[in-house]
Amino acid sequence: GIDFVFDDLPNGVHTGVMNMSACGIQYDFQVSLEVFTMQLSQMAVDHQRSHIFGLHPGSGVSNDAFLVVYCMISEKVEKAIPIGINPTDMALNYHEDRLYVTNWQNNLTRVVDLASFSELQPLDLGPDVYRINALGSGRIICEEEDQWVYTRIFETTNGEILGFNMLREGDAESDPTGQYYYHCDNNSSNARLHKYDTASNNLEEVAISPPHPYGSRNLVISGDGSRLFWRGYVYDADLNELGSLGSEVQWASEDGRWAVCGRNIYDVDAMNQVTQLPFTPTTLASNLDFAMVYAFNPGSGLIEAISTTLVSNALSNFQAERDGRRVRLVWEVAELDTDTQFEVLRQTDGHNMESVDAAVSQNGQVFLLVDPEATSQSCNYWLNITPKSGNSFLYGPVNVAEVPVVFDLGKNYPNPFNPETNIEFTTMAPGLVMLRVFDLRGHLVATLVNEKLSAGWHEVVWRGKDDHGRSAHSGVYLVQLQSAQGIRSKKIMLMK
Repeated sequence: GIDFVFDDLPNGVHTGVMNMSACGIQYDFQVSLEVFTMQLSQMAVDHQRSHIFGLHPGSGVSNDAFLVVYCMISEKVEKAIPIGINPTDMALNYHEDRLYVTNWQNNLTRVVDLASFSELQPLDLGPDVYRINALGSGRIICEEEDQWVYTRIFETTNGEILGFNMLREGDAESDPTGQYYYHCDNNSSNARLHKYDTASNNLEEVAISPPHPYGSRNLVISGDGSRLFWRGYVYDADLNELGSLGSEVQWASEDGRWAVCGRNIYDVDAMNQVTQLPFTPTTLASNLDFAMVYAFNPGSGLIEAISTTLVSNALSNFQAERDGRRVRLVWEVAELDTDTQFEVLRQTDGHNMESVDAAVSQNGQVFLLVDPEATSQSCNYWLNITPKSGNSFLYGPVNVAEVPVVFDLGKNYPNPFNPETNIEFTTMAPGLVMLRVFDLRGHLVATLVNEKLSAGWHEVVWRGKDDHGRSAHSGVYLVQLQSAQGIRSKKIMLMK
């Protein structure tokens, strides 16, 4: 074999002469080579052979589209197959070991053998084949592109039309059995998601979703057919609405447990974002157990293999709750490397993320951090986990709501205390405020605040001494907050 090294070649067409000699005879071959940056618009996974097929759509005006064959084991592109012009969709049919690729606005739909990666005889299905899906052995279904469109079921041996229906423009997916076909409406005030039975070669509606006005051209189905995603909503196979992720889903794992919106990875069971990819891919795929994601990076022009073992296995809980003025953050890790590093990040409205400067305590697999600088504002918290492997994952956000500012005397911490304690209080309006400590007989022990304060949160430390600097005795004391807004009192305990 002959190996070519193209690492230093710029994009463009390169020509030259290759010289070979055998048995004293020299042969000259004219060589023309085109180098371009790969840009993938779509991926399809052949789990049986551990390969990903990626569509490089080209210019859309000439025969410069390619089907890229990527091996998930070697993590390399093994082949690039010329695939015509203007490919808008592709469908993998396990029942036939074939891949069908549209050439929209051109008559021929391309056909590729999954085992040999070779192109077979194309099918003449007409020029308006915009979406394509497999319906089991011997059948594919195609949709046109604009407004009210024909959906046609074709026989794959000869391209014969077996049945047709008219639907609203949109997007579509078939389930793994090939019997059921899902179609979402686009650009309609009554847009819905529909489930059709195709057994008779006509579309017989068997389920329909609630309306979501104006819809979209983006429908995603999990590989096992158990979940569908449209307009940010999650559905089961019978189109019961399970909840909302809030954003359009571009991809879902084989079992529908994980979904990707932009660069954000969601735990669909919890309806919560758990982490982010390091970049926003144009398309992606994964292996069956979601241990690896293969994402196309438009910046580098490469398919990048990203380990997600930590995403799917490690973090089982991440919560934030207010504890007085502070915020307690708790997370639990099921699988943990000894050198795993944790960083908690805080983000308030209008500000960038900032690291929380506080110690992390551990009890088995449960971790705790208390944010001492939290404010009364609503804020989001993120957890950045960096295992020994060095691949960081960012989980979150979890939100703590804004605390309404009222006139109140909050908790003191610690309580009981020795030798000092922090006392929190809030005021609704600016003005003179007094915060004093009394013993249980009503005698004044210490005046902690006697001044004008602004509205909001305040915190004062009592170091267990009276107004003369003498240490107070062990016992129960009464803290009193007083202003024009009222009086509040609470008991605290000094224990020596």
